[in-house]
Amino acid sequence: MGLRDGYGVLLGTLAGYRRDDPNDFGRYMHGVLTLATPAGQYKCAVDVDTQHGTVPIHWRIQPLRSAEWATLFALPDGWHPLTSTPSSGAVDYIRDPRLHELLYIPDYAEERVRVPFPPREWPGYQLPHQSPIRRTYDQAEFVEAAVTTGSTSAAATETKVETSMELLRAPVGPVGDIVTTTLKLSSSVGKIVALRTAWNAGSSAQALLDLEAVISNPQRVMVFGAPFKVGRGVHDVHQNQGDPLGGGHDEENAIWQDGITIAFRSDGTASAFMNKFHGQADATDNNGHPIPP
Repeated sequence: MGLRDGYGVLLGTLAGYRRDDPNDFGRYMHGVLTLATPAGQYKCAVDVDTQHGTVPIHWRIQPLRSAEWATLFALPDGWHPLTSTPSSGAVDYIRDPRLHELLYIPDYAEERVRVPFPPREWPGYQLPHQSPIRRTYDQAEFVEAAVTTGSTSAAATETKVETSMELLRAPVGPVGDIVTTTLKLSSSVGKIVALRTAWNAGSSAQALLDLEAVISNPQRVMVFGAPFKVGRGVHDVHQNQGDPLGGGHDEENAIWQDGITIAFRSDGTASAFMNKFHGQADATDNNGHPIPP
């Protein structure tokens, strides 16, 4: 069905922030951001309350690749409705590649082959544990060789001949295999694997500390969720899929409608605060309902 009040994104500058008063609720339940826009100020309630003190809230901070959010960031400050599709800029905690770490894996890798010592032939290489020594063979040795083979050449018997050859010095002690070189990636093709970082689990107060770190000194803020029915504001700023069937919130399950808080900084970097409730699944079907493990 999806969120009853609709879905979209609010852009603006941070004009204020507070936690819910524990005297009113008995615990910290929301981090409330105030965003300034040309139409006025909006209140954004980031829900980190489990309703039960012993049940943890789940959250994580996700560094973002800013260029992937450039289309949304180009929107003017204010509220913008979004359709629940990947092409609209909507967010999906489970399916959205913008919220995943990307790892490139080449199709194959190549490394230098291990060879036993001593190799009979290894052209172009001097073994790392060896150094060359030089030995000289004088005329007598060559004359003897000539006579032995029956040669009567004057050049062989009268001319003083000096030549030399290089031998490889064998190392002292037993030697195992030659150590291989560092792995060298040789593939020009491969695949990209999307990885999701693990969730933190803890109290509402612990989660709000990380939210406050994300929105510290931002240049601009984007908050995804549902608009208030009365007044200017955004709620449902949390995962909006994966609620258990029959649990009371499953009627609003849907994909591509998750709430998230994103802060852009003056140095061009951006990060997101993602939050979900303990009972919400990490795998859902095309209707946003949990997939049994």
